[in-house]
Amino acid sequence: MKKSRIKYYVILISIFVVLIFVEYSAPKDLNWKATFSKNDKIPFGNYVLYELLQNIFPKNQFFENRTSFAKDSIQKSNYIFITREFSTDSAESEKMLNMVSEGATFFIAADWFSGKIADTLQIRTDIRFFSDITDTVFINFYNKNLHSQKKYGYTKVGFENYFVRFDSLNTTLLGSSDFDEINFIKINFGKGAFFLHSQPYFFTNYNLLHKNNSEYAAKCFSYLPYEKTFWDEYYKPYRILEEEETPLRYILTQPALKISYFLLIFGILIYIFFEGKRRQRIIPIFESPRNTSLDFVEIIGRLYFQTGNHKDIAQKKWNYLCEFLRTKYFLSVSLENWNENISLILEKTGVSLEIIKNLHNSFRFISQKSNIDKENLMSFNIFIEKFYNECL
Repeated sequence: MKKSRIKYYVILISIFVVLIFVEYSAPKDLNWKATFSKNDKIPFGNYVLYELLQNIFPKNQFFENRTSFAKDSIQKSNYIFITREFSTDSAESEKMLNMVSEGATFFIAADWFSGKIADTLQIRTDIRFFSDITDTVFINFYNKNLHSQKKYGYTKVGFENYFVRFDSLNTTLLGSSDFDEINFIKINFGKGAFFLHSQPYFFTNYNLLHKNNSEYAAKCFSYLPYEKTFWDEYYKPYRILEEEETPLRYILTQPALKISYFLLIFGILIYIFFEGKRRQRIIPIFESPRNTSLDFVEIIGRLYFQTGNHKDIAQKKWNYLCEFLRTKYFLSVSLENWNENISLILEKTGVSLEIIKNLHNSFRFISQKSNIDKENLMSFNIFIEKFYNECL
C-alpha cells in the first residue's frame, strides 16, 4: 500500500514538472509595461538610455541613486529622473528645491508633475489622446543649433503630454511637438535649474532605437553641466528597493530556483492532503444561516482588485454610460457611432464638446489594447466623472 502511494506521488510530481517546463519554454508575449528602469530591455525600459548616458558623461562621474532624497545627503550635481509621474512628499520636495537653489541641476522627464515641486514651479501638464496607438508624435528643438530638418518621432504610446502652465518670467522654452505643444522647458531656480520634459516615452528603448532619436536624447542632455551626474532608479513606477531584497525575492527572480521552490511547495501540499486525510477526518461545523449579500459584494470587489483586469472594469463603466444615455436621454450610442451622435449628446446632456471627445478618444485608446494599467483606468474614470457632473 505504501509503495503504491509513493508511486502515485511520483506520477503527480512528474506531471507538475512537465507542466512547468512547457510553461517556461513557451514563447513569451512582449512586455509593454512602462518601468523606465535601466535594467529593463523591454520596449518601455531605459536600458538603451542608460548606456548612452555612460558614453556622454565620464564613467568616474556617472552614478546611480537608489535612495529617497529625504533619507541621505545627496551632492549638488546633475540628477536625471525618467518616470511616468514625478510626485514627491513634502520632505523630499523641500530637499530637492534646496539642492537646486544651491546649484544642482535636475533633468526630469515625466507625463505628470504633482506635489510641492509642481506647485512651487507653477507647472501643469495636459494630455492629448490619439485615435490609433500607432500614431507618431514628432518633436524638435527651438534652438537653431539643435533643431533638425529630420523630425524626431516616437510611437506605440497613443497620447502626448504637454505643458499648459509655467512661470514665463523664469522659463525658457526648449522644444515642442508638431502640434506646437510645449514639451521641453528650462526653469531657473536660485543658482540651479530644472530641465523638464513632458514625454518620457521618447527616452525608452523602443523609441531611442528608432531612426535618429538617440541624437535627440544626446542633445537634450547636452544642456546639463559637464560634472558629476546621478541617474535615479528610486522614483520609478515599479521600483524594487535594495533594502527590500529578501532570500525569497531572489529565489523568485531565478527561473531554476523558482521552479524548485514551487515544486517543493506542491510536494508538501500533496503530502499534507493525502496524509492528513488518512489520519484525521475534518469535523464539520454547522453555522446558522446569515445574510451573505455583503460578503458576495466584497468577494467580487476583491476578485477584480487581485486579478487587475483594469480593461474589463473600463468596459463595464463604458457600458453603464451607454445604458445611462439610453434610459435618461433616449440616445442609442456606442463606440462606433459616438462621433455621429455628438451633436445629439451635446444638445441633450449639456456636457461640453471637449469632454465628450476626450471621453470617446480615451475609451477608443483603451479598446485597442489587450490590457491596461491602473493609470489608464484612472485617466478614463476622470473623463467619466466629468461627464456625469456636467449632465443636465
